[in-house]
Amino acid sequence: YDQETPFASWRAILRTLFRITALDHPLIYSQKVIDYLAQVKLEHRSEQLGSLMGVKLEKIETHKENTGKEAERAGDTISILSRFKSGEARRRSSRLDIWGQLGSHKTSQTGLMWTPLSAQLSEAERKEIYGALMDLVQTLAVEKPLVLFFEDAQWMDAPSYDLLCYLSENIKNQPVLLLGAHRDEDERFLGLGSTLELQSLDASGTTALVAQILVSKLAKVIHEQSGGNPLYVDEITRLLKRTQSIDIDDLHCILKTSDTMQKLVHSSIEILPASQRQVAKTAAVIGNEFRMGEIQALLQDIYDTTTISLSLRGLVNERFITLSEA
Repeated sequence: YDQETPFASWRAILRTLFRITALDHPLIYSQKVIDYLAQVKLEHRSEQLGSLMGVKLEKIETHKENTGKEAERAGDTISILSRFKSGEARRRSSRLDIWGQLGSHKTSQTGLMWTPLSAQLSEAERKEIYGALMDLVQTLAVEKPLVLFFEDAQWMDAPSYDLLCYLSENIKNQPVLLLGAHRDEDERFLGLGSTLELQSLDASGTTALVAQILVSKLAKVIHEQSGGNPLYVDEITRLLKRTQSIDIDDLHCILKTSDTMQKLVHSSIEILPASQRQVAKTAAVIGNEFRMGEIQALLQDIYDTTTISLSLRGLVNERFITLSEA
């Protein structure tokens, strides 16, 4: 989805560095970036790095109270409560016409709607942004060796690739490793550095992987069926562990009907308890990241909070989801 979004690959790297999640409010998003840059003494680069991430950084305003006014604040609180009780003040009503709201609001309440940086930068703008990233990378590399990892790099947008080339040329004397995982049809990366081509497991490798999860006597059949593909080996073995079907004849039968990754994944969902299955499907509709409260709101007529909590814990144990932030 981000293949045509300028600098999307670097935005993902920086979001990870600043510990930003998809659930963060725009102001929290900004504050995390500002706080981190202050910590590494790069506040003067906040505008450029904010632009690279697609946001205009804005601090959260803090209001410091005079410590001698506790009684006055307590009186204010009582006054506010009394206004609510009398009906003079009331909570702002919520609106459920979501599409109407999206159509009428072009920015968030803070004015920090995300906007991708244009690929058509002036030379001066490009120099500033590239220099800011270089300063950040060099600062981090002084503390300890740094690894920047790009997943699915075959989808990297052109501006991100240009910035990667610039960085690789200018950090040769720095303890920085740029690591990218990509499919073999992408030739852009062949000249950037060393290439390690990943091969399928041999029979001994399959045996070692199977033995960690199940029993090694089934490794030969699994190896033949998977072709040594580590992902297939892992999924097939865990399927057998879940179904407890570890007889050689049963194994041949199972693999005849579960010879694709899609079927393997579906089989792992089908054997889940009903509550876990429902929670998993609901979470998948919300997105890659979700809050427990969102699940509760959607399933409150079916399951109570305890059941939902136990179901989420079960999905974590089965490796369907991970807890990213408590």
